[in-house]
Amino acid sequence: MLVAAPDPERNPNDKAAWRAAFEARRRAVPAARRAPLARAAADLVLAIARERGAAVVALYAPIGAELDTQPLAFGLLAQGCRLAYPRGRTDGTLEMAFAASPGDLRPRPGTRLLEPVTPALDLAELDLVVAPAMGLDLHGTRLGRGGGHYDRLLASPALRAHRVGLTWASCVVARLPREAHDVAMDAIVAETGRLDVRA
Repeated sequence: MLVAAPDPERNPNDKAAWRAAFEARRRAVPAARRAPLARAAADLVLAIARERGAAVVALYAPIGAELDTQPLAFGLLAQGCRLAYPRGRTDGTLEMAFAASPGDLRPRPGTRLLEPVTPALDLAELDLVVAPAMGLDLHGTRLGRGGGHYDRLLASPALRAHRVGLTWASCVVARLPREAHDVAMDAIVAETGRLDVRA
């Protein structure tokens, strides 16, 4: 069951403070527990993919203490899905491209970010997008790292996919600050459960 974690005692509209609190919570997850918890979250997303008959699913390569998506990637491949991953463009936006498996991703020059090397695909091809989140609230509001890259991708008129926000259960709270450009998730998933926000 997915329930709200306690809110940090700070200004509820201070996104920087929320990010700092979520980063501390993510890093507090014991290393020995990360793999089984990632598998538990993966099972919940796999169920969404099956329910929606998703053929093409966009994932992310985790950075730092983000929930690992590798168990999910291999589960989706076993279900016959194709995988897509984000790649940064020179204008600061993201595009998506296919990858046969997580092992086909390559580091972006000068960074540790793993990206696909195949040509960009049309966002209309995506059936399901799994977006990383520092935090999520029970209304589907997603808090990212602050660069706005995923916000712009998720708001694209070409994207008709079901949007799933993925984070640790300790980073799901009752309400986060939301701005006009924020795109609500259709569902939120953590290792302890799933919440369908919008039908």
